[in-house]
Amino acid sequence: MTSLEHLFLQFGIQAVPFTDNERQYAQDFLQQRETAFNAICTQRADKQPSDLALGLMTQSFQTTFEAYQATASKIAEMQQLFERQVGDTHASKFQTLDAMELKVVTALWLLTQGYTGIDFSYANDQAVMISQTLQPQRSCDNPCLAESFPDNPEKQQEVLRQWFMQTYYIGVEQANQARPRQNWLTRLTSAIKLRSK
Repeated sequence: MTSLEHLFLQFGIQAVPFTDNERQYAQDFLQQRETAFNAICTQRADKQPSDLALGLMTQSFQTTFEAYQATASKIAEMQQLFERQVGDTHASKFQTLDAMELKVVTALWLLTQGYTGIDFSYANDQAVMISQTLQPQRSCDNPCLAESFPDNPEKQQEVLRQWFMQTYYIGVEQANQARPRQNWLTRLTSAIKLRSK
């Protein structure tokens, strides 16, 4: 049986440009879901592990996104309180794990989508939605977003969307490397054989 961590190595997780904290969170996240993944693989032995990982990651994303949405307004209120009490400079040092969790789980989900061949437009729509949901200038473990575009949230969101899509394309590239490539003659011959039946 393939472990979840090994599967994500096949997906290309090592190439995802996580920060150190995000990478550690991703490793912990995958280790915590190992037992559930093994149970799913045992129950659904007829399915490919990558497809089962997509299902697990979709469920994990939905759970994480709903939890983030449930706490987002309280976190925003707390951030405003910090800004009023200690100023913008010091308030930006206070971060919750909720945003990092959503960012990492989304990246893992998009990586899995890329590897399993989910359509680009769906992945891009999800990347847009999450980059708009997150407030990059305060909630991501990547201060360069805020420093690069301090007065332009739209550019911050676009940089984050591009980062998410980069993880998707890492999965696509890994899938292309893992699958044997057929030359055009082999594909043509296969297509002709299918039509003649």
